[in-house]
Amino acid sequence: MFSNSSLLPALGNAFEHLRSLERVTLTLRCVHDENEIGSSLIAAIGSCKALKQLRLDLDTTMSSGGEMLAAVAQMLHELGPERRLQSLTLGYSWFSEASDETLHELQAAISVLPLHFVGLLAPQDPEMGSLENACSVLGRTVEEVLVMDGWDHDGLVFPVFLEALCQCPRLKRLHLIGEVPEKLDVESFEQTLRARVSGLPEVCVNCPLGIKIANHTTRRNQLAVQAMSAFLFDLQKKTEEVFQNYFALTQAASDNLAKEVEAVTKIQSVYRASKIRRSWHAVVGSTLLIQRAVRGWSGRRRSWILRFQRQRQFQAQFFHQAAVVMQRTFRGWWSRRHLHDFGGRKRYVQKLAKRGEWTTTYLDHEHQEKLAVAKMEEEERMRQEFCHVAGEIHHLVSTKSIPGIYNPPYNDHLPRAFDKPIECLGAA
Repeated sequence: MFSNSSLLPALGNAFEHLRSLERVTLTLRCVHDENEIGSSLIAAIGSCKALKQLRLDLDTTMSSGGEMLAAVAQMLHELGPERRLQSLTLGYSWFSEASDETLHELQAAISVLPLHFVGLLAPQDPEMGSLENACSVLGRTVEEVLVMDGWDHDGLVFPVFLEALCQCPRLKRLHLIGEVPEKLDVESFEQTLRARVSGLPEVCVNCPLGIKIANHTTRRNQLAVQAMSAFLFDLQKKTEEVFQNYFALTQAASDNLAKEVEAVTKIQSVYRASKIRRSWHAVVGSTLLIQRAVRGWSGRRRSWILRFQRQRQFQAQFFHQAAVVMQRTFRGWWSRRHLHDFGGRKRYVQKLAKRGEWTTTYLDHEHQEKLAVAKMEEEERMRQEFCHVAGEIHHLVSTKSIPGIYNPPYNDHLPRAFDKPIECLGAA
């Protein structure tokens, strides 16, 4: 519990670093300008992604009740993606002052949370339908609901509360803590709830378990009030002692003024001497630092100059060698281009090769023609010689009609030469 509202922003910033926090119990009593600070603190709880149990007692003014519930809706919306919150208890909240948009956001944020326990402790202004609006916090995963002093004297809100409870299929237990209206038939209420909810819930009115859960917050608040009262009583009791001690100390200080002045003078002289020595040591240290920095800079500069000269020497050698290679390459190219024209020589050699091929082809053709002419002349000469020899034996022409040695009777064809019968050649 913080009595100083200036500490609340620091507490809200601290929640961002408590990502493994699983349980939070917070009681806020805010009035006037502190409502905005309290809303920001509640919204900051949403950064506790590992939160499983949350209990908020929001004892605020009626004008800020809607703002506080809007901050609760924002906080539950931030806890929704992690889906770890299982227990939610809201005490002294002004559900009757919440707008429809806030209730819709609150219901949407709770619908994605795996809540198993929901507690509604003494909602403010029950005659104006606080419990009816508070039914929006009942999600489909709720298994246990506790309501303390959340209804009016006539109990007109219970039918609406029953309809909201019927939307919780997993509901197992309902705790009603407080003075139940006489018109409410608890057994009939329980039977109707059992008939419409598959989980067969149990309705407990002022049972020890529910009272224990509800009194946890009430007892804590009573202890806080008692502690504050005791503190104020002790403060009032010790006020006179403070004044008496003040006057006694003032008189003692007046009596010891001379000694204090002497002691102060001595302290001042020692302090000034120590300040001068500290200043002198600072100057000496700064001088040594400057000298060390200058010597280091000078050494680095000489090293840089030597390194730069060596690098330039290496570059000059490299460029000299590169120039030699380029000059040699250029001289070779110029010599091949102008003194020894490799291109012209290549074209000349190719021309000679083609001319040699043409000559070889021409000579082969001439050789073949001469061979053909020689063959024809040889055949003509042999034909003439054969015809001359055949003409000398023309007396053998009779064998054409009379079989003999050159015309045997058993041969069907006559001997032929140059595709002509020998007899014909002889006749010619």
